[in-house]
Amino acid sequence: MSTTEEPPVTSPSAGVITEPAVPPPKKLVATHPFRVYGYKLSHGWIIQFGKDKGLQRAGMSNNSLESAVFMYLLARLPGLQRHYLDDPDESFYGWSHCLAIANNWNLKKKSLVAGRLPKWKAVLGTDVEPLWHIPTRDTIPPIPREYRR
Repeated sequence: MSTTEEPPVTSPSAGVITEPAVPPPKKLVATHPFRVYGYKLSHGWIIQFGKDKGLQRAGMSNNSLESAVFMYLLARLPGLQRHYLDDPDESFYGWSHCLAIANNWNLKKKSLVAGRLPKWKAVLGTDVEPLWHIPTRDTIPPIPREYRR
């Protein structure tokens, strides 16, 4: 018996030896994978969208135009969440934008998606349904309290 272990405890009444009370080991729980439900947008698509909507001004850089596009979309898309996705197809940046209408951490808002989706499709000019994506680690919010263990 090493010096760090506690000696067994003897019950004086029963004469039974029992092990010391040790808390059970913590159960390993897989972390809840964060996913976003939305549209993956390339930098080129965002720049073209800004030009088509007349958001580009003289001397405006592409970064400024992207910001103007997101301000335009923020005012028109209810429930907008902006995330980044790792994207090997984007050779210059290595990531793409994701305009998310929902995520898998707040299922209470899932019922709102059906009502918002037609407006989103009209503003973005698409008939395609959104997809589930894994955002980059930088845009994953802290784990909500109800999922912490």
